[in-house]
Amino acid sequence: MEPTIQSYIEAYKGKPTNKLQEDEIFWKHLVEAPIEKFVKVVFIKGIKGRQYGSLVESSIRDRLAYDDKYEEEEEIALGGLADFFENLNLETRTSISYRWPSSSSVLEVTFSSYVSIPEKASYIVDNAHVALAILEWIVGERSISSSTMMSIVENISKFE
Repeated sequence: MEPTIQSYIEAYKGKPTNKLQEDEIFWKHLVEAPIEKFVKVVFIKGIKGRQYGSLVESSIRDRLAYDDKYEEEEEIALGGLADFFENLNLETRTSISYRWPSSSSVLEVTFSSYVSIPEKASYIVDNAHVALAILEWIVGERSISSSTMMSIVENISKFE
């Protein structure tokens, strides 16, 4: 957790982690803070890229459709991301990095593997709705991972 986030979530310092985890406004402030965000997903169990891409595509499509933000442009952006994941071998200890630069509405996705053969590949999601939906999917109030949410609030509670 970068210290630059502190000024955007100052009001939440000292709150108990269980309260932060349930606070919709906190997650909104965290996601909307105009700073660079970076998340690295390390696979603890191997999965085919096609499976992971399908999971991301269907989850984000459902979120966008629910929010009435799923149009042809979002379908194209999600399809491109799914295609990027299609032939990747996401072995144990490989990683996917997600980076949301503060100066734009794109998402940079990078695959890295150092397991058998060093490999690296990147993809740019150039659609603001898709980029934001993926951020919210990973670290937002409707995150897919309660352990990720808990890790975030525990790190924030350590800020002085």
